[in-house]
Amino acid sequence: MDKDKLFSSLEEQYKLPSGLLNAVMMQESRGNANAVSPKGAQGYFQFMPATEKQYNVNPSDLTSSATGAARMYADLLKQNNGDLDSALAGYNWGQGNLSRKGLDKAPKETRNYIAKVKQGMGGSGSMGGVGKMPEVEDLEALYAQAAPVE
Repeated sequence: MDKDKLFSSLEEQYKLPSGLLNAVMMQESRGNANAVSPKGAQGYFQFMPATEKQYNVNPSDLTSSATGAARMYADLLKQNNGDLDSALAGYNWGQGNLSRKGLDKAPKETRNYIAKVKQGMGGSGSMGGVGKMPEVEDLEALYAQAAPVE
């Protein structure tokens, strides 16, 4: 199975936003099976050893690693009431840190991680293929650009 089919199948199975797994993998390792971070995270999805054990992951095997990441994101989304930003923060910063300190106290690295993953997904990070509503400021800008009705 090719990477795109694997990822879309896992995203459908675990009810994850479309494009999440590829965006996370590219942010974590740029698709390098042998990547190792200074903190000891390994493989495609940069699992820490304890998390590898928890999700029974071989970090350098794409199917195993992607399945572990999908399962972990499903858990994180459930723990964070479906909030993608919080799930991304939990993956990057640790759910314990997020639970204790809150998303508003996330370090700059984690805030940047959230933005980069969502950008890699196409910016919306939408659930179930439904597009994100523009922010009020964005709507006002769209209205300002619209041609007047005659």
